[in-house]
Amino acid sequence: MMFRHKAFAFLILALFVAPLFSFAQTTDLQALVAQLQKQIDALQAQIQELKAELGQQSTLTPVLPTTKPSFDEEKLGFEETEEIPTFTRTLFRGSSGEEVRKLQEFLKKDKEIYPDGLVTGFFGPLTEIALKKWQQKHNIEAIG
Repeated sequence: MMFRHKAFAFLILALFVAPLFSFAQTTDLQALVAQLQKQIDALQAQIQELKAELGQQSTLTPVLPTTKPSFDEEKLGFEETEEIPTFTRTLFRGSSGEEVRKLQEFLKKDKEIYPDGLVTGFFGPLTEIALKKWQQKHNIEAIG
């Protein structure tokens, strides 16, 4: 008989007390959802403001120079036929591939800048040093 009373008490506890904990968790989640919704609304308002600002700016007519800027190719150290390679991605130490190979081919043309002249396709410390030397030689911030 004693066992039935304990089982009955447990059943009563499970049926009435457990939903109270669940209700408390649901209330906390609802409060969190409401708080997040407010943040989302605030961010969307900021996005709309920025879009409006950008829309106003895009109506402005850009002022383009009427003449080409001139530069002294000899001062920069470029020969008239020397073509500076262009790249489709940012190269940095650890990069590899055809674009790194193209950079190394370009740098090895100047033995003072890239005395080793290695064309490996891997952007290692020698390539970085050579690139910095090239940038310094051409009055560009030497960041590699």
